[in-house]
Amino acid sequence: MDNRDFGIGAQILHDLNIHKLLLISNTEQTKRVGLIGYGLEIVDYVKY
Repeated sequence: MDNRDFGIGAQILHDLNIHKLLLISNTEQTKRVGLIGYGLEIVDYVKY
């Protein structure tokens, strides 16, 4: 279970008219279902 709160960051992205994201992560691909509620969509994952 992911207890992170994306609310403030999601509001900033919304104000900047950003709705689709590339997620950069060093972990395995995971679903971030909480982001959908903020109108954000992860279109791809980039591993570094």
